[in-house]
Amino acid sequence: MDWARKCGAPLSGLPLATNTVQILDLSSKVISKGCRIYRSIDGTLPKNIELEDVTNDLSRLAQRVRNKGLNSTILRDEERYLQTISDSFSHIAEELLSRLEKLKVKSDAKQRG
Repeated sequence: MDWARKCGAPLSGLPLATNTVQILDLSSKVISKGCRIYRSIDGTLPKNIELEDVTNDLSRLAQRVRNKGLNSTILRDEERYLQTISDSFSHIAEELLSRLEKLKVKSDAKQRG
């Protein structure tokens, strides 16, 4: 019993040490990402720019689908379904683009570099 207590004592600090290492790791990732955003020309991460570009492309495609449907007087079930999907996507795209915009460093921020 005494042996188990003596051996267990050094290990009792292990969870605290593990948590500390995890906090330091997360902090370094947050700081690193912040520095990349701060130093970027656009004020955003490259993968956010790519996501914004893809979302804009899909929004334009959804708009073309909606416009094509407006020109037709009779829509088949498949076309109505496609219209519904394009309408839903448009709302999602607006929300995503709005959130991506909020993540950008404002252009009127102090000089970066």
